[in-house]
Amino acid sequence: SYSGIFMDELEKKLIQLNPERIKLWLRYIDDILIMWSGSQTEFQTFLQNCNTIHPTMKFRGECSPNEIHFLDLTLYKGANFTNKGTLDMKTYTKPTNKQTYVHNSSFHPRGTSKSIVLGEAHRFLRTNTDSSNFKEQIHKLQTALLARGYKERTVKRPSWLGDTKKEQSNGPPG
Repeated sequence: SYSGIFMDELEKKLIQLNPERIKLWLRYIDDILIMWSGSQTEFQTFLQNCNTIHPTMKFRGECSPNEIHFLDLTLYKGANFTNKGTLDMKTYTKPTNKQTYVHNSSFHPRGTSKSIVLGEAHRFLRTNTDSSNFKEQIHKLQTALLARGYKERTVKRPSWLGDTKKEQSNGPPG
């Protein structure tokens, strides 16, 4: 798309503003994750410079030495950081998310309800490195789906949790 080509060209210019401080640069459409090796003051200066590159494109940034949100993830320094030097992750839900899943009484195909449960369970499995975070997300999902008219046997069926365990035996559910 034109916007993808535009952002690709703009991205090259942005990285050249301070390539020695950028240790990681990931972009999905208009969300960018940067691992920065300089100070917060240097990052704020970099951000100000980014906002001078194009007259209508404005960037905002969040800095944290411990955790950061990117797309539907929170990346943070947890047990894996202490033990292995890698970041942990957990599912991030924006505060504005009302969890309005398709109501169970809607006229969607019969398998839609099961697919929502399985799809979200698999997503939580992939996006949570700690089993307690995984279980917390599953509980929130179950609560939201029950409120949307889903049957308890569909939402709390142990077999779908077992299916996710088979798929990724080395991650949560623990």
